[in-house]
Amino acid sequence: SPLSLRRAMQRRNLNLKGFSLIELMVAVAILAMVIFGIFHAYSTGFMGIADARDRTVATNYAREAMEDIKNMEFELITNENLSVEVTFDWEFKRNVIVSDLEDNLKKVTTRVYWTKRDGSLIDVTTSMMINHMQFNPGVADHILLFSEKYELPIGGATLITAIIKDANGNTKIDWSEDNDIDFNEDKGVISDISETIKGVATATYTASGILLDDLPTTATITASVDGLSSTLILNITDKVTKIELSASFETIWADYSGVDGPYESTVTAKLLDASNSLV
Repeated sequence: SPLSLRRAMQRRNLNLKGFSLIELMVAVAILAMVIFGIFHAYSTGFMGIADARDRTVATNYAREAMEDIKNMEFELITNENLSVEVTFDWEFKRNVIVSDLEDNLKKVTTRVYWTKRDGSLIDVTTSMMINHMQFNPGVADHILLFSEKYELPIGGATLITAIIKDANGNTKIDWSEDNDIDFNEDKGVISDISETIKGVATATYTASGILLDDLPTTATITASVDGLSSTLILNITDKVTKIELSASFETIWADYSGVDGPYESTVTAKLLDASNSLV
């Protein structure tokens, strides 16, 4: 009948509309998955590019330190001179460790580290061997003057070393032992001056008889011989020069990890003066 035919057509139209809605939902879901996959791929790619850039920058900072160290006098390549941690771009930190392997051989290790975007710590470490080659020296050109310590408290002492060098950095091992290096200071006391043997002389500097104001003061040490002269400056202070941190446990576990501790660590900070004494 016409009525039955009309109802059948209505049911058919309803079925067609429902099928179209399902198709639309499936299409939207597939499109969302495709878009998410593309976005994830781009995000991963950009993070990989950023990590590669950071590693390249860190490697350049490490190489920069190595090149600077190569140009230093062999005697000055020490932890005392190079142990200060340097920060670049508020992100990268660099430290240098010097190991004395033999009298004329040192190993220098440079580590640059930074925090990735996911919070993990990553580093770039490079190392090199530096061998000091001594050749027959030429004409005396300059005096290399350095100290065992560069910051002293009142009454503190340090060993001062003076080495006569030629223009190529060779020690004047043929220097006449009858012509000694002379040491002078503008504050404090110089004592225990050794003879100049094979171009090398040492002395002890003591920061005594110095009055300090609120600010630290400096002492100038001079070494001279035969028209050659060199100076170095020491800082004299009774103030805090560094903070030493230590922990009862360097590795701790989360209390929900199920591991039998430790779950906490005590961190201790010590204020030290130039002689490493507690302030």
